[in-house]
Amino acid sequence: MKNILGILKKSKKADMPPIPSEKIITEKELYISSAQYFRKEQESLLKENPYYSLKKAELIKLGYINKRIYKYKRGNFLGILVPDPTNKHDRNAIKICVGETQVGFINREDQKEVCNLMRKNKIDSIQIDIQGGPCKIIAEVEPQKFLIERENIGIYMHLKLLVK
Repeated sequence: MKNILGILKKSKKADMPPIPSEKIITEKELYISSAQYFRKEQESLLKENPYYSLKKAELIKLGYINKRIYKYKRGNFLGILVPDPTNKHDRNAIKICVGETQVGFINREDQKEVCNLMRKNKIDSIQIDIQGGPCKIIAEVEPQKFLIERENIGIYMHLKLLVK
């Protein structure tokens, strides 16, 4: 029995090739600067939430009490990074885009590292999560008495680089 276990252990180790270091992917989460200046562009990428246009009675019937109902559905996108050397505020600026739509800039503190990753072709992909925006809440102020409260929460963007 000991012999069989020893053979299995050895064969498992021998059958598993080492993972090449260039294939190992790590995640790097970054802050996006100037995102507030690209709100219209960000919203243009998002799909409308069909529940947002429902009337108060319909939302109550569906159980949307004391819950935020956002105008836009959360969106997940593949992004691209574009150096912006002609930027009048920062010649090291790096645009964050979804297709041809700019949604923000890489934060100054991260520019050097991101530029080096770009130069060395180490970025496997860029994932952008966009959520937030206008929303409403059906609040029960008294038993069976409901009000609609509206909020305009800022757009929240989360950027994740997958690095080789």
